[in-house]
Amino acid sequence: TNAPGPNPTIVWIHGGGWVAGDKARETPQLIPYLQRGWNVANVNYRQGPNTAPQAVDDVMCAYQRVTELLAASAMPLDQIVVSGASAGGHLALMVGMLNSEGEHPCKVTTPPQAVVNWFGITDIEAVHTFLSKTRPEGNYAASWIGDSGRLAEISGKYSPLFLVSENSPPIITVHGDRDSVVPFEQATALHESLSTTNQLVTMEGGNHSGFSDDQYQSAYREIFAFINDL
Repeated sequence: TNAPGPNPTIVWIHGGGWVAGDKARETPQLIPYLQRGWNVANVNYRQGPNTAPQAVDDVMCAYQRVTELLAASAMPLDQIVVSGASAGGHLALMVGMLNSEGEHPCKVTTPPQAVVNWFGITDIEAVHTFLSKTRPEGNYAASWIGDSGRLAEISGKYSPLFLVSENSPPIITVHGDRDSVVPFEQATALHESLSTTNQLVTMEGGNHSGFSDDQYQSAYREIFAFINDL
């Protein structure tokens, strides 16, 4: 049943290790929201080798722009959910964290109502370490940061795990327990650190996406129940 009143808004941020990807391919992830009548903002950002942390700046300013557009249409600003997958999950978490308790030129006074994090990176340096051992040729964290001398600084400032506070937004994470691209520990570490409303949905046997239809349907049931309970 659709409650009367304005529809919520989803801000979706694509993945691709901060170095690849395009919002044009993201329509399937938006269908569950569109079916429920949500407004959708699907964003791009600067990406590529040696571009850290520009993606964070871009999604912060995109979120600010979304709030301005909603305000201009007299739409509520307390029903915006930010979501993304992989690097997009990381960026969605950063929008939630920096708008809740952080500093940024594009920070707004209305943080997201919730963050829906699909297997996002929460500790950049830990992912860098993991990939340097398991798939050095595919170490997107190393590529994004470029100069390895910046790793500790970028990770310290732009890892959601280190920005957890008592003002963190509600966060629900969907993550496969056999993820070979973003280790499952990235999700468990975040959720063990959160004292605010949060939920971890484990996709049994799931790698980096590629879950079964049943798993996707189950995940979206959990997501909408989580949001409805806020």
